[in-house]
This record gives sequence, structure tokens and C-alpha cells, in this order.
Amino acid sequence: TGLVQANDNCGQVYVSHLGDQNQGNGCGGKVMRTYRVVDSCGNATTVTQKIIINDLIALVIADGPEPLSIECEGDLPPVDLGSIEASDNCGPVQISWLADSPDGNTCPKVIRRKYIAKDSCGNSTMFVQMITVDDTTPPTLSSCAPNRTLECESPLFTAPTASDNCDASPEV
Repeated sequence: TGLVQANDNCGQVYVSHLGDQNQGNGCGGKVMRTYRVVDSCGNATTVTQKIIINDLIALVIADGPEPLSIECEGDLPPVDLGSIEASDNCGPVQISWLADSPDGNTCPKVIRRKYIAKDSCGNSTMFVQMITVDDTTPPTLSSCAPNRTLECESPLFTAPTASDNCDASPEV
């Protein structure tokens, strides 16, 4: 009642808070707050204040997964919703994964892993983790036949095999 002001033409007035009536909850809700003002002669009046609740403040993402560099797309870690730390001024926050969006390049490829945090009022904030996929390990050859010198014979040899850390079937 300290913020409620009232006056009377005959003297002192007394303000009391009668109570609050919640109408709705969360976003777009309102509170009807009722005050009673009485003067020294017992004359009274009641005033109702309407307080509208409207959350326009975006939530805050305090932390998320660090940028990451990997050699192969097969090393891409799973989505980790628990790595996103978000808070809101009005209540709980829901965190979800939107998409992994590659940039279209191959060496290196950058994937933008997008997370979004939303509050119950529809305010949202996005967090993007940058993941760089860059295969820097060259393939290896094995089963190579030794050097030979041939005279007029048809060159018969066993084809070498190849292996690569990112390609299960590299071309030889």
C-alpha cells in the first residue's frame, strides 16, 4: 500500500490492501488488486487496479557446447540438449534441437548445429555450435607388389588395397 496515494477533504485517510484475484496465468494473465480507502469519518471507497502480465524479455542462454573440430562426419557427436544452460525471468525454459546445417563445402565442411530455448510466453533464443569436419589424414596403400623388370611379358600384378579413416571404400 506504500505506492497507493489517497486524500480526503476533511483529514487523514487509511489505505488497506484487500487482496489479489489472479485471472489466467503466465503470459497474458492479469491480477486484479483491490484497495480500500477510509477517511476519519468512516467514509470508504474501493479501488481495483488491473495488472497485466506480459513477458517481453528474451531468455538468456548462459552456456552451450564449444566449437568442435573432427576428422570425419562419422565422428559427429550426438545432439546434447543437456549442454545448453538457459534461464528466464518468468519461469521454466524448454530446450530443443532445430537442425544440423552443413555449409555445402567438403574440405573442410562446417556444420551449424542449432539449438533453441523457449519460455512459456513464446520468447526464444537460439544457440549455434560450429562443428568443423576436416579430414587431414591421408589414405594408406597396402598389399603393393614389389618392383619388377619385365621383358615382353604381360605385366600381371596384384592391385594394391587402400584404407582411409573417413572413407570405407577409397578408390585405388
